Amino acid sequence: MADALQSGLAWLHAQRAAHLASDAVYHPAGSGSPYPLAVTASQVRQEQIDAGGFPVLATVMDFIVTVADMTAEPARGDQIVFDGRTYEVCALGEDDGWRFTDASRLAYRIHTRDLGVLPEGSGS
Repeated sequence: MADALQSGLAWLHAQRAAHLASDAVYHPAGSGSPYPLAVTASQVRQEQIDAGGFPVLATVMDFIVTVADMTAEPARGDQIVFDGRTYEVCALGEDDGWRFTDASRLAYRIHTRDLGVLPEGSGS
């Protein structure tokens, strides 16, 4: 039965990548070269309690990407340029900037914060 489940998850991830993904550019922090990437964007609202005991609401953008399309695991400080804005990989709760979408480990859910609109003429 596990083989049928794994096959179904692989099919589902392929459908997401083919029909629910948009173009983006991934910029690894450090010396890595930017590369194109198909992403599925998803906004997430996270409530946390600050040091004073007050709730703080944060809205972050998550990107779902196929593991095989990445050159390495996502890392804090990496950036994704999507729809004219730049997003930086950051921690969300106990995640270190990303997690697998499910047990199949075929796709990452990458947590980012919005750095803003790209400067005029930046190209990517």
